[in-house]
Amino acid sequence: MHSAWGEILLMHFMEGVRVALKALLANELRTFLTLLAYMVGVTSVMTVVSIIKGLNIYIADARGRERPDGSNHGITTLDAVSYRAAV
Repeated sequence: MHSAWGEILLMHFMEGVRVALKALLANELRTFLTLLAYMVGVTSVMTVVSIIKGLNIYIADARGRERPDGSNHGITTLDAVSYRAAV
């Protein structure tokens, strides 16, 4: 009994895949534009996340604080030097 249900489900699944592939091939331009939009979207999200992470590390280094990843490569001392103005 379970085997018959499995075969029916497989047939419906395969029919759905066949219809989907036929629709994709029939609308090549729409398919290409959709894939392009997904790639642009994912790339832009990755870029924004990378920029924010880089800025967080830059700011942590400039302030001498611990980085978000747990390391500390920032400024630990500050030397002040005075100069006389040339008259």
